[in-house]
This record gives sequence, structure tokens and C-alpha cells, in this order.
Amino acid sequence: MSWEAFLQLLKKMFRICNWQSAPYTVAKHWAAKSVMHYRDPARGSWFSDEVQPTSEFSVAVAALAKRSKLVAALLGVTGGPPSAIRFLRSVTRGPDEVRLRDWVLMEQDGAPVMSGQVEQMVQGTYIERGVSFVRLWCTCCKEVYEDQITSDLWSDPGQSSKSMLVLFERMRVTVVTRSVNPVSDQFVI
Repeated sequence: MSWEAFLQLLKKMFRICNWQSAPYTVAKHWAAKSVMHYRDPARGSWFSDEVQPTSEFSVAVAALAKRSKLVAALLGVTGGPPSAIRFLRSVTRGPDEVRLRDWVLMEQDGAPVMSGQVEQMVQGTYIERGVSFVRLWCTCCKEVYEDQITSDLWSDPGQSSKSMLVLFERMRVTVVTRSVNPVSDQFVI
């Protein structure tokens, strides 16, 4: 996290508490992040996501599910529907930025590496739990293989009709460049 982002976070924390308890609030926040990291070591790093929204938060989640496959998929996930959502143009985690229409590689421990194109992104909240999350809807998803000799990343040629809900906080998402040829689809990081 950059110093500018850290200072912005401190300013937000100071605004939400009385000024006398601000140091305690900041220490409590960083202690909570530390505990989350120790509880889930599979997660590579704990960055605060920065988003560029294309809409305001909406609480009409069920109505949005009729127009969006991503929102419809969110309603089917265990844990209940989110309290509010908004659509995003891009999301930045640390030095990496993911934008709409980008091709990405999605990695999760114990699962094959998948490729796909980002069709939609949303930020959702569970107000009662105080939790915010980012979800991506990727289309044209295919399994990606690594050539053992050249270390090239490739997938089978042709279009795929498979779509995938990506839990941004639980997966490593890497933006790639895709090139198509008759033998395979190639991916360059």
C-alpha cells in the first residue's frame, strides 16, 4: 500500500470515530487485517481494492438480477444476497488493474488455471456485516496449460461458451494479452 493510500485510509478512519479514539481505531483495523491474514494463509496478500464505479450503489439487487448474469449468479451464492451493489469500470489491487473487456488468468489453489474475458464487475456490500467485496463475471472461460519446455501459456483454440463468477478476494487475477492462432490461444503476461 502506498503512503498516499495509507494517509487516505487514516483520514477516513479519523472521520468515522471521535478524534480521541483515532489511534485505537487505526491499531484495531491493522490488527484485524493481521488476524485475517493468519486465518487464511492461502490468500497471497491483503491489499485494499480501489474501484472506479460506473453507477451508484443500488439496493434493488433482485431487479438488477433480471438484467445481469453476474448479479443473478450472486443471488445463488450461499451467504445470502448482498445488501447493495454497484457496477464497476475497473478495480485495482496493489499494482495490478483489471478493466472491463480485459483478458485475465484466474488462479486458485487446488484448481486449474482458467482464462476468460471480463464482461462485468460489481462491488457489493453486506451492510449488517460491514463487509465489501468485488466480483467479476468472465466469459469465454477455458483451462490454461503451461508448455514445460518454453513456459508459454496456452489454451485450446476456438471460442468457449463457459462463463465464470470470480471471487476477486479469493483468487489471483492476472491481466494478460491474448493472441489467437489456428493451433492454440496464447497468453502473454
